[in-house]
Amino acid sequence: MTPFFSLIRYKNLLIIIFTMFMVFFCIISPILQLFNLQMSLTGLDIAFLILSCVFVAAGGYVINDYFDTKIDSINRPNAVLVTKDINRSTAVTWHIVLSVIGCLLGFLVSIRIGIWKVGFMYPIVVGLLWYYSAVYKKMFFVGNFVVAVLTALIVVLPAVYEIPGLSANTSEVIQYGALDPYLILYQSSVLALFAFMTTLIREIIKDMEDCEGDSSQGASTMAIVLGVKKTKIVVAVLLVLTILGLIFLMLNYLPEVLTYFYISIAVVLPLCFCLVKLLKAKTKNDFHFCSTLMKLIMLSGILYLFIMRYNFLNFKSEF
Repeated sequence: MTPFFSLIRYKNLLIIIFTMFMVFFCIISPILQLFNLQMSLTGLDIAFLILSCVFVAAGGYVINDYFDTKIDSINRPNAVLVTKDINRSTAVTWHIVLSVIGCLLGFLVSIRIGIWKVGFMYPIVVGLLWYYSAVYKKMFFVGNFVVAVLTALIVVLPAVYEIPGLSANTSEVIQYGALDPYLILYQSSVLALFAFMTTLIREIIKDMEDCEGDSSQGASTMAIVLGVKKTKIVVAVLLVLTILGLIFLMLNYLPEVLTYFYISIAVVLPLCFCLVKLLKAKTKNDFHFCSTLMKLIMLSGILYLFIMRYNFLNFKSEF
């Protein structure tokens, strides 16, 4: 794989594409099908929206590597690309080009569906990614929180862009109470909360993994300020809250056998396993294992959307 594709974290970009597609295909589309409606966003709008997020994220990964050269030379020396395979000025150029393309696509799709003001969100996100890489990620909790929020934003963006057109084009259906367009936002927000929590947990675990390099550059991450032992307790609490939240959700809002089985086996049990491994973790490899496991758990949560789609369409067939 060329250094450029490694620099922009192409695997993570594929996950972004897959996640946003799943929200459209497994949440928005089947909910609208319950009311014999079609999405207000065209295929071109959806493509622009997904690509806008991909380009902005790619630019963020580039600038992150630009600022992290010294830290990465300690934490993961074999993965350093900027200065070794790509010079620093080229990295900044790629960041600007990718970010500008992402912003233009974001503004374009915002204008196309009549919510042009939302387009200003894109340069704000680009700025957040820059400051995250330069400042926030070295601060206590701030960097972890920023990444978790931006990850959750990716999940709710499809609903944010679909609802305005839906409200305008299906006013009679909405007026008589047949469809609440914010049902789409609610369903997306549940997944977004899961994405927020799992990302937050993973980011803090990564800080424990990267303590040595972060400390050498004067960072003040949670793992450095509180120490690894206390940080493990914080993450353990977040894991327990996530597990309890999923159990509460299953018992009260998702009373369906297939859901019980999938979430219990593919999400809750791995979270419990991660909790056990984290509490026992001592070495860099131990924390890396927990970080990788959290990424797989996030993917398992996204794959649950196939079951959501099946449940929505099965519900329609019964009425």
